[in-house]
Amino acid sequence: MDLFDPGSYDIVNTCALEVTDRGPMIKIIIPMPLKNGNFLVAAKDADGKILWSWHIWVCGFDPESTAQEYYGGAGKVMDRNLGALSASPGDDKALGLLYQWGRKDPFLGPALKYSNNQAFSDTFWPTPVACGDGIDGDYAREHPMTFITSSVDANHGDWNHNSRDISLRWLQTKTVNDPCPAGWKVFEGRDKSPWSVAYNSLSEPKPAVVYDASNRGYSFSGVFGDAETIWYPSAGDINYSTGKLEGVGSTGCIYTTRTADYKAGYVGFDSSAWYTTLEDCRGYGLSIRCVKE
Repeated sequence: MDLFDPGSYDIVNTCALEVTDRGPMIKIIIPMPLKNGNFLVAAKDADGKILWSWHIWVCGFDPESTAQEYYGGAGKVMDRNLGALSASPGDDKALGLLYQWGRKDPFLGPALKYSNNQAFSDTFWPTPVACGDGIDGDYAREHPMTFITSSVDANHGDWNHNSRDISLRWLQTKTVNDPCPAGWKVFEGRDKSPWSVAYNSLSEPKPAVVYDASNRGYSFSGVFGDAETIWYPSAGDINYSTGKLEGVGSTGCIYTTRTADYKAGYVGFDSSAWYTTLEDCRGYGLSIRCVKE
Protein backbone atom coordinates (compact mmCIF):
# COMPACT_ATOMS: atom_id res chain seq x y z
CA MET A 1 0.00 0.00 0.00
CA ASP A 2 1.19 3.51 -0.78
CA LEU A 3 1.43 5.25 2.57
CA PHE A 4 2.19 8.70 1.15
CA ASP A 5 -0.23 11.29 2.51
CA PRO A 6 0.12 14.62 0.72
CA GLY A 7 -0.08 17.79 2.78
CA SER A 8 -2.01 20.90 1.76
CA TYR A 9 0.82 22.56 -0.08
CA ASP A 10 1.76 19.36 -1.90
CA ILE A 11 -1.60 19.50 -3.69
CA VAL A 12 -2.18 23.22 -4.11
CA ASN A 13 0.71 25.64 -4.05
CA THR A 14 -1.02 29.01 -3.66
CA CYS A 15 -4.46 30.55 -3.77
CA ALA A 16 -4.89 34.26 -4.41
CA LEU A 17 -7.70 36.68 -5.16
CA GLU A 18 -7.05 38.60 -8.36
CA VAL A 19 -9.03 41.40 -9.99
CA THR A 20 -9.40 40.83 -13.73
CA ASP A 21 -11.41 42.39 -16.53
CA ARG A 22 -14.06 39.77 -15.74
CA GLY A 23 -14.15 40.78 -12.08
CA PRO A 24 -12.60 39.23 -8.95
CA MET A 25 -11.30 35.70 -9.51
CA ILE A 26 -9.55 33.16 -7.31
CA LYS A 27 -6.33 31.92 -8.89
CA ILE A 28 -5.18 28.48 -7.80
CA ILE A 29 -1.73 27.20 -8.67
CA ILE A 30 -1.23 23.42 -8.79
CA PRO A 31 2.45 22.39 -8.40
CA MET A 32 4.05 19.94 -10.81
CA PRO A 33 4.46 17.05 -10.78
CA LEU A 34 0.92 16.48 -9.57
CA LYS A 35 0.38 15.17 -6.05
CA ASN A 36 -3.10 13.70 -6.24
CA GLY A 37 -5.53 14.63 -3.49
CA ASN A 38 -8.49 16.77 -2.47
CA PHE A 39 -8.42 20.37 -1.30
CA LEU A 40 -11.05 22.85 -0.09
CA VAL A 41 -10.72 26.55 -0.94
CA ALA A 42 -12.96 29.17 0.70
CA ALA A 43 -13.60 32.84 0.04
CA LYS A 44 -14.27 34.90 3.20
CA ASP A 45 -15.49 38.42 3.87
CA ALA A 46 -13.65 40.95 6.05
CA ASP A 47 -15.15 39.41 9.18
CA GLY A 48 -13.97 35.92 8.29
CA LYS A 49 -17.39 34.56 7.30
CA ILE A 50 -17.22 32.03 4.47
CA LEU A 51 -19.07 33.29 1.41
CA TRP A 52 -18.45 30.29 -0.84
CA SER A 53 -16.15 27.30 -1.05
CA TRP A 54 -14.80 25.08 -3.80
CA HIS A 55 -13.69 21.47 -3.71
CA ILE A 56 -10.48 21.06 -5.75
CA TRP A 57 -10.07 17.46 -6.93
CA VAL A 58 -6.53 16.90 -8.18
CA CYS A 59 -6.36 13.54 -9.89
CA GLY A 60 -4.28 12.47 -12.88
CA PHE A 61 -7.12 11.19 -15.04
CA ASP A 62 -9.20 12.59 -17.88
CA PRO A 63 -12.88 12.18 -16.97
CA GLU A 64 -13.92 12.66 -20.59
CA SER A 65 -11.73 9.93 -22.09
CA THR A 66 -12.23 7.49 -19.21
CA ALA A 67 -16.00 7.98 -18.94
CA GLN A 68 -17.94 4.75 -19.29
CA GLU A 69 -20.92 4.53 -21.66
CA TYR A 70 -23.79 2.76 -19.91
CA TYR A 71 -26.30 0.61 -21.80
CA GLY A 72 -29.70 1.81 -22.99
CA GLY A 73 -28.63 5.41 -23.50
CA ALA A 74 -28.18 5.80 -19.75
CA GLY A 75 -25.32 8.21 -20.37
CA LYS A 76 -21.61 8.58 -19.79
CA VAL A 77 -20.63 7.96 -16.20
CA MET A 78 -17.31 8.66 -14.48
CA ASP A 79 -15.22 5.56 -13.85
CA ARG A 80 -14.80 6.44 -10.16
CA ASN A 81 -16.56 7.98 -7.18
CA LEU A 82 -16.27 11.73 -6.74
CA GLY A 83 -13.01 12.51 -4.94
CA ALA A 84 -11.49 9.08 -5.64
CA LEU A 85 -7.88 8.96 -6.79
CA SER A 86 -8.18 5.56 -8.47
CA ALA A 87 -10.71 3.39 -10.30
CA SER A 88 -8.96 0.08 -9.65
CA PRO A 89 -10.77 -2.72 -7.79
CA GLY A 90 -9.42 -3.17 -4.30
CA ASP A 91 -7.48 0.10 -4.28
CA ASP A 92 -8.10 2.09 -1.10
CA LYS A 93 -7.76 5.28 -3.13
CA ALA A 94 -10.87 4.31 -5.13
CA LEU A 95 -13.18 4.87 -2.14
CA GLY A 96 -13.71 8.61 -2.66
CA LEU A 97 -15.47 11.24 -0.56
CA LEU A 98 -18.92 11.36 1.05
CA TYR A 99 -21.72 13.95 0.84
CA GLN A 100 -24.84 14.88 2.76
CA TRP A 101 -27.81 15.04 0.40
CA GLY A 102 -28.04 18.45 -1.25
CA ARG A 103 -24.73 19.83 0.07
CA LYS A 104 -21.89 20.76 -2.31
CA ASP A 105 -18.91 20.20 -0.04
CA PRO A 106 -17.42 16.77 0.72
CA PHE A 107 -16.62 14.94 3.92
CA LEU A 108 -13.80 12.51 4.48
CA GLY A 109 -14.37 8.99 3.24
CA PRO A 110 -12.63 5.89 4.58
CA ALA A 111 -8.87 5.39 4.58
CA LEU A 112 -9.00 1.65 3.90
CA LYS A 113 -11.51 -0.59 2.17
CA TYR A 114 -12.08 -2.70 5.28
CA SER A 115 -11.96 -0.05 8.04
CA ASN A 116 -14.32 2.60 9.42
CA ASN A 117 -11.37 4.93 10.02
CA GLN A 118 -11.46 8.21 8.08
CA ALA A 119 -8.95 9.10 5.38
CA PHE A 120 -5.97 11.29 6.23
CA SER A 121 -6.41 15.06 6.42
CA ASP A 122 -3.95 17.69 7.59
CA THR A 123 -6.84 20.10 8.21
CA PHE A 124 -8.90 20.41 11.40
CA TRP A 125 -12.46 19.15 10.94
CA PRO A 126 -15.05 20.63 13.33
CA THR A 127 -17.14 18.46 15.63
CA PRO A 128 -20.53 17.67 14.06
CA VAL A 129 -23.41 19.92 15.13
CA ALA A 130 -27.02 18.93 15.68
CA CYS A 131 -29.75 20.06 13.33
CA GLY A 132 -31.92 22.82 14.77
CA ASP A 133 -32.96 26.44 14.52
CA GLY A 134 -30.51 28.40 12.39
CA ILE A 135 -29.02 25.25 10.88
CA ASP A 136 -30.03 25.64 7.27
CA GLY A 137 -28.63 26.07 3.77
CA ASP A 138 -26.91 29.32 4.70
CA TYR A 139 -25.29 27.66 7.71
CA ALA A 140 -24.11 24.77 5.52
CA ARG A 141 -22.55 27.20 3.05
CA GLU A 142 -20.78 29.13 5.82
CA HIS A 143 -19.59 25.91 7.53
CA PRO A 144 -18.67 23.60 4.63
CA MET A 145 -16.62 21.22 6.79
CA THR A 146 -19.22 20.78 9.55
CA PHE A 147 -21.31 17.62 9.39
CA ILE A 148 -24.89 18.23 10.56
CA THR A 149 -26.48 15.43 12.56
CA SER A 150 -30.19 14.80 12.92
CA SER A 151 -32.72 12.33 14.27
CA VAL A 152 -35.58 10.62 12.53
CA ASP A 153 -38.06 11.47 15.30
CA ALA A 154 -37.26 15.18 15.68
CA ASN A 155 -35.82 16.15 12.31
CA HIS A 156 -37.00 13.43 9.89
CA GLY A 157 -33.31 12.59 9.44
CA ASP A 158 -32.84 15.72 7.34
CA TRP A 159 -29.85 17.97 8.11
CA ASN A 160 -32.00 20.96 7.04
CA HIS A 161 -35.30 20.06 8.64
CA ASN A 162 -36.43 23.69 8.80
CA SER A 163 -37.22 23.79 5.10
CA ARG A 164 -38.64 21.28 2.65
CA ASP A 165 -37.66 23.59 -0.20
CA ILE A 166 -35.05 21.62 -2.14
CA SER A 167 -34.71 24.11 -5.01
CA LEU A 168 -31.13 24.91 -4.05
CA ARG A 169 -30.11 21.40 -3.09
CA TRP A 170 -29.92 18.80 -5.88
CA LEU A 171 -32.35 18.60 -8.79
CA GLN A 172 -32.51 16.75 -12.11
CA THR A 173 -31.27 20.00 -13.63
CA LYS A 174 -27.92 20.86 -12.08
CA THR A 175 -27.95 23.45 -9.27
CA VAL A 176 -25.10 25.52 -7.79
CA ASN A 177 -24.92 23.01 -4.94
CA ASP A 178 -24.38 20.00 -7.19
CA PRO A 179 -20.87 18.81 -6.18
CA CYS A 180 -19.90 17.34 -9.58
CA PRO A 181 -17.40 19.18 -11.82
CA ALA A 182 -18.56 21.40 -14.67
CA GLY A 183 -20.34 19.36 -17.34
CA TRP A 184 -21.25 16.58 -14.88
CA LYS A 185 -24.06 16.10 -12.38
CA VAL A 186 -25.49 13.86 -9.68
CA PHE A 187 -27.43 10.77 -10.83
CA GLU A 188 -31.13 11.06 -11.51
CA GLY A 189 -33.15 8.60 -9.46
CA ARG A 190 -35.42 5.58 -9.65
CA ASP A 191 -36.25 4.47 -13.23
CA LYS A 192 -34.10 7.30 -14.67
CA SER A 193 -30.92 6.45 -12.80
CA PRO A 194 -28.05 5.13 -14.97
CA TRP A 195 -28.21 1.87 -13.03
CA SER A 196 -31.92 1.37 -13.72
CA VAL A 197 -31.80 2.43 -17.37
CA ALA A 198 -28.77 0.29 -18.17
CA TYR A 199 -29.97 -2.84 -16.37
CA ASN A 200 -33.57 -2.62 -17.59
CA SER A 201 -32.36 -2.30 -21.19
CA LEU A 202 -30.81 -5.77 -21.07
CA SER A 203 -32.75 -8.66 -22.51
CA GLU A 204 -33.66 -11.71 -20.45
CA PRO A 205 -32.02 -13.59 -18.91
CA LYS A 206 -30.04 -10.75 -17.39
CA PRO A 207 -26.41 -11.45 -16.44
CA ALA A 208 -25.56 -12.17 -12.84
CA VAL A 209 -22.97 -10.21 -10.88
CA VAL A 210 -21.25 -11.42 -7.73
CA TYR A 211 -19.86 -9.37 -4.86
CA ASP A 212 -16.06 -9.23 -4.90
CA ALA A 213 -15.30 -10.11 -1.28
CA SER A 214 -11.56 -9.75 -1.74
CA ASN A 215 -11.65 -6.25 -3.23
CA ARG A 216 -14.79 -5.19 -1.33
CA GLY A 217 -17.19 -4.07 -4.02
CA TYR A 218 -18.83 -4.89 -7.35
CA SER A 219 -17.67 -4.75 -10.96
CA PHE A 220 -20.76 -4.21 -13.10
CA SER A 221 -19.04 -4.80 -16.42
CA GLY A 222 -21.50 -6.45 -18.81
CA VAL A 223 -24.38 -5.32 -16.59
CA PHE A 224 -24.19 -1.54 -16.91
CA GLY A 225 -21.81 -1.23 -19.86
CA ASP A 226 -19.06 -2.82 -21.95
CA ALA A 227 -16.09 -1.29 -20.09
CA GLU A 228 -13.71 -3.96 -18.84
CA THR A 229 -14.20 -2.87 -15.23
CA ILE A 230 -17.08 -0.76 -13.88
CA TRP A 231 -15.98 -0.63 -10.27
CA TYR A 232 -18.11 0.41 -7.29
CA PRO A 233 -16.33 0.05 -3.94
CA SER A 234 -17.89 -0.58 -0.55
CA ALA A 235 -17.19 2.93 0.75
CA GLY A 236 -19.79 2.76 3.52
CA ASP A 237 -21.53 5.90 4.77
CA ILE A 238 -21.48 8.57 7.46
CA ASN A 239 -24.33 7.95 9.89
CA TYR A 240 -26.87 10.77 10.01
CA SER A 241 -27.28 10.69 13.80
CA THR A 242 -23.68 10.16 14.95
CA GLY A 243 -21.54 11.66 12.19
CA LYS A 244 -19.41 8.49 12.26
CA LEU A 245 -18.27 6.29 9.39
CA GLU A 246 -19.93 2.88 9.20
CA GLY A 247 -20.36 -0.04 6.84
CA VAL A 248 -16.99 0.36 5.11
CA GLY A 249 -16.10 -2.86 3.33
CA SER A 250 -19.67 -4.15 3.31
CA THR A 251 -21.94 -1.49 1.77
CA GLY A 252 -21.79 1.09 -1.01
CA CYS A 253 -24.41 3.80 -1.55
CA ILE A 254 -24.65 6.39 -4.36
CA TYR A 255 -26.98 9.35 -3.89
CA THR A 256 -29.42 10.41 -6.62
CA THR A 257 -31.52 13.56 -7.11
CA ARG A 258 -34.68 11.59 -6.31
CA THR A 259 -36.75 12.79 -3.33
CA ALA A 260 -39.81 11.42 -1.61
CA ASP A 261 -41.30 13.18 1.38
CA TYR A 262 -38.31 13.82 3.69
CA LYS A 263 -36.24 11.08 2.07
CA ALA A 264 -33.60 10.99 -0.65
CA GLY A 265 -33.13 8.29 -3.25
CA TYR A 266 -29.98 6.29 -3.80
CA VAL A 267 -28.67 3.19 -5.51
CA GLY A 268 -26.51 0.79 -3.59
CA PHE A 269 -25.47 -2.65 -2.48
CA ASP A 270 -24.27 -4.83 0.34
CA SER A 271 -22.29 -8.04 0.20
CA SER A 272 -25.31 -10.12 -0.77
CA ALA A 273 -27.29 -8.00 -3.27
CA TRP A 274 -27.50 -4.69 -5.14
CA TYR A 275 -30.49 -2.39 -5.63
CA THR A 276 -31.48 0.23 -8.22
CA THR A 277 -34.19 1.81 -6.06
CA LEU A 278 -33.62 2.75 -2.42
CA GLU A 279 -34.68 5.66 -0.18
CA ASP A 280 -33.63 6.90 3.24
CA CYS A 281 -33.24 10.12 5.21
CA ARG A 282 -31.19 12.98 3.77
CA GLY A 283 -28.73 13.28 6.65
CA TYR A 284 -26.46 10.40 5.66
CA GLY A 285 -23.10 11.00 4.03
CA LEU A 286 -23.01 8.87 0.86
CA SER A 287 -20.85 8.53 -2.24
CA ILE A 288 -21.43 10.40 -5.51
CA ARG A 289 -20.82 9.07 -9.01
CA CYS A 290 -21.12 11.83 -11.64
CA VAL A 291 -22.92 11.42 -14.96
CA LYS A 292 -22.32 13.61 -18.01
CA GLU A 293 -24.87 16.40 -18.42
